[in-house]
Amino acid sequence: MRHNAYLDDYAFFIAGLLDLFESTGDPAWLKHAMALDEVLGEHYEDRANGGFFMASDDYESLIAREKPFQDGALPSGNSYAVSNLLRLYGLTTGDAYRKRAESALKSFSNVLAKNPSAMAEMLLAVETYLDNPFEIVIVSPKNQPKGAQPFLDVLRKRFIPNRPFIYIFDGEPNDALSQLIPWLKGKSAIDGKTTVFVCKKRVCNRPVSNLEIFERQLFTVERL
Repeated sequence: MRHNAYLDDYAFFIAGLLDLFESTGDPAWLKHAMALDEVLGEHYEDRANGGFFMASDDYESLIAREKPFQDGALPSGNSYAVSNLLRLYGLTTGDAYRKRAESALKSFSNVLAKNPSAMAEMLLAVETYLDNPFEIVIVSPKNQPKGAQPFLDVLRKRFIPNRPFIYIFDGEPNDALSQLIPWLKGKSAIDGKTTVFVCKKRVCNRPVSNLEIFERQLFTVERL
């Protein structure tokens, strides 16, 4: 017997797909995440007031459709769904993702203001929404499968939240990926070396293949 999935099922699965994409650079994972988000938007989203219902609009008849928000040991589906929308926006620059996340945050604004500890995970989504994060791209030549490892080691030394991060190999498949992520265009391995691009708001520092310079770019603290 088959049943419709719930909000949590979609939200957590989409988050996992985005993690897989960041880990592998395989556009298939990003496409799957975007496709599932479309289902979530069509059947679970409260388009009038923002946020997401637990059950889909084609579920069995219910007296009321719950819109879960409380984060406990397991975060709520709404918190993860909003975070996913902001991650998709950071990757694809699709403004519809940002607007939907903003609408959801507004729908829970009273709870966030009066009882923020009840929505600890949603507060992380608020931080992401207000942040100006790094956008990091590491591009390795195909003949250097381990060329990115030293740069990844440097990146993992520091907790850098909210940053869209992509690790890819140079070559033709990136042309297709650039259709999904416009800010990847023009980014390639320079002079046959693994090259790193550290950007903010799509404006990039000088691309580097030097670990020390990369670390300085990464550890630069922006004044507010």
